[in-house]
Amino acid sequence: MESGSEPCMTVQTVGEFAGKIIRELHEAIIQHEEGVLRGDVEAIHNMRVGIRRMRVALSNFSACMSKADKARLELSLKKLAESLGRVRDLDILITSLRSKNRKITIDDNHAVSGLIKRVRARRRRSMTTLVSFIRGPEFAAMKMEFIGCEESHDKQESNGETV
Repeated sequence: MESGSEPCMTVQTVGEFAGKIIRELHEAIIQHEEGVLRGDVEAIHNMRVGIRRMRVALSNFSACMSKADKARLELSLKKLAESLGRVRDLDILITSLRSKNRKITIDDNHAVSGLIKRVRARRRRSMTTLVSFIRGPEFAAMKMEFIGCEESHDKQESNGETV
């Protein structure tokens, strides 16, 4: 460090830090929205990972938000995670069956191919449900809710509430 220069330090409250983390995690979830709508396997996986991280952050920073906000966000995340999970589980099953299909006899291959076809049909139905959720009002409200988290926190601080 050069003499005479002072370190640049930004002081944040825990609430400000929590808001920053939650916004970053929110962005990490939302950035996969279009891929999920297309049925992209990696986007579905990555959105699920983002949701798990967000749920951990909400748990760890629960003192920085109202119980009502936290409960509402957790419920929306849970519903989205369940929809994504149904599709992701089928993606994993399809991948596994394809791998096994390459290693078995021709007679068994036909049976496994039929099973893959049925699992793909289940995936299409699960994707329909997932797409409906993402295009629906609850997901739209959830996206706006995360944007509103910081405003809610700022309001609590200005009212003198401990966060």
